[in-house]
Amino acid sequence: MALFTWTGNKAHIANDAVDEAINRLVHENLYENAPIWQLATRLGDVSGSGAASLQTPTLTRGAAAAAANTNENTAASVGTVTVDNFTVAVAVQEYRLDQSDLARVLQAQMFDIPLLVQLCVDAISQRRTDLFCALFTGLATTKGTSGAVLDVDAVWEAIYASQIALNSPMGGALVLKPKALGELQESLRSEGGAAQYMPATADMLRVKGQMLAGSFAGLDVFSVGSVTDDSTDYSNALVFPGAFGYAEADMSRLNGDGAIPVPVGSSIRVEVARDASKAQSQVYARDAVGFAEVEDLRAVEILSAV
Repeated sequence: MALFTWTGNKAHIANDAVDEAINRLVHENLYENAPIWQLATRLGDVSGSGAASLQTPTLTRGAAAAAANTNENTAASVGTVTVDNFTVAVAVQEYRLDQSDLARVLQAQMFDIPLLVQLCVDAISQRRTDLFCALFTGLATTKGTSGAVLDVDAVWEAIYASQIALNSPMGGALVLKPKALGELQESLRSEGGAAQYMPATADMLRVKGQMLAGSFAGLDVFSVGSVTDDSTDYSNALVFPGAFGYAEADMSRLNGDGAIPVPVGSSIRVEVARDASKAQSQVYARDAVGFAEVEDLRAVEILSAV
């Protein structure tokens, strides 16, 4: 044989050559990593309290004083202070991954227990984002038109409504479905000056995460797949600090029973288990957390067509 080709050579060593080999490097497909739940305020820890929920009192200040009575002997009128409360219930969220012993032996090295632990922790964070975004549908103030694509006018209407409710024009965040973000960007093509859309820079992404899409009118703009819909409209939102809150339970109280130690104050617990009869390893991640609306006036729902 004067010419050694792969095809010809393989015919002679059919059992010793394969058509393809698995690369030891692994390409990761696009996925969402959006800890948008961090826009919510941490309200407290219920571990050791004997209760699965946390009640937080609210106070409304800002009442104005009145002129004194013209009669110098008349006592001042009693003022009023508005107080109320809201409750956050904590529940366990969980995620599990299994891997056979044979898969651990034969697969690329990165497919091992440390990767499964990281995947479980990522899943817990994504669950928190789902719980957070599910609250948008309960907001009293809604802007945008049902069944219509998102445009800059709807966003400005939400900004105006938030300002009327006494929110600062700065410091808010637009949480948009990726489709809604594209519609907003299309609508903003003709905008210029201080109102133009500014794409996220590398420094911004490092600080605020990969799902930060940019900024507009002093607002951080996030692209979040967890935004819910009712089959007609997406429930996007303009969110200001203090609109939503969450409570946790410290899982480190369970340390010492063979699981991976949990940092004090953390509500996320990861355990690695074995099922020798099935030749499998399991990774469990659990989180004790709950989200709730804190103050309705600090957020605005923005509708856009599915």
